[in-house]
Amino acid sequence: MDGTWKCPANRAALDRFRAQRLARLVRHAAARVPYYRDRFAAAGVRPGSVRGLEDLLALPIVRRSEVQAQTPRVRPEIGIEEH
Repeated sequence: MDGTWKCPANRAALDRFRAQRLARLVRHAAARVPYYRDRFAAAGVRPGSVRGLEDLLALPIVRRSEVQAQTPRVRPEIGIEEH
């Protein structure tokens, strides 16, 4: 690693990028995947309230075996939309 992300300005840009991607991913999962929509609701997570990495602790933990058991409800029919 060349240290590019150690510069405060670059680090802030990386943090904003990560936060935007996380928020978009959670909104997509809630809108398009019934399994995640139900898991978020059961955990009291409002997808629009997820704004950054600090919100990861509010998201429910998903185990591989749970996802495999719910395969029909997990597979989204449409890819992530670009906003």
